[in-house]
Amino acid sequence: MLFRRSRVVAVIDYDTARLCPRAVDIANGCLQFSITMRGPDPSKWPVGLDEGRFKRFCRGYETVPGSVISVAELEAVPWLMIEALVVEAVVPIAATGSFAGLSGSAFLGMVDEYIQWIRSHARRLASMVGE
Repeated sequence: MLFRRSRVVAVIDYDTARLCPRAVDIANGCLQFSITMRGPDPSKWPVGLDEGRFKRFCRGYETVPGSVISVAELEAVPWLMIEALVVEAVVPIAATGSFAGLSGSAFLGMVDEYIQWIRSHARRLASMVGE
């Protein structure tokens, strides 16, 4: 993250840098800033996204001139978040059996819970930004 004084002004994620539609970028940012992680056991993390942080991320994205998020992008974001969850978890777990030092099976259990939550809240997430 890049800061100007104590305020975040940019986020750079080189881990998954690639050329893709910006809706993928928005979804990855929403996911990373909306998950609440508490402690080393993913099975104890609260299920669901922090909707306030989700909304603030999208609104922050839109403060960049010419970066208003379209309705089509917002509708795609929850589904792209699910894709990011799966892809980002499966590759390291398949290679090492763990994710960032966390148990692979516990992490995949958390991923499944988040996927179910996002699926059941997809419409709400897509409509939140305009609220």
